[in-house]
Amino acid sequence: MRRKYTNIFGEFIDLGGGNRVSPFQFRRFMNIVYLEGKIEAMATVKERYKNTEYHDRLNMDLFKAQRQLTDLTQNQDPDSLLKEMVNLSHK
Repeated sequence: MRRKYTNIFGEFIDLGGGNRVSPFQFRRFMNIVYLEGKIEAMATVKERYKNTEYHDRLNMDLFKAQRQLTDLTQNQDPDSLLKEMVNLSHK
């Protein structure tokens, strides 16, 4: 699941799609990219400290970031979410 939205959004931007979304949707877009990076980083740190007393300390922060990502994406697949964001930008 790591960075599934970031990859699709990156392709969208590379194709000049950034102009097709409103500033509000672009902020949403960037928050999703940020959260995916944050989740990936926390998971990496957590794995690095696997057999130590620090392993479980990131659980709450990791849970919060995953919940924020779910709130922003509603667990939609990246293509559907991108279409929704473009549609919402033109209403």
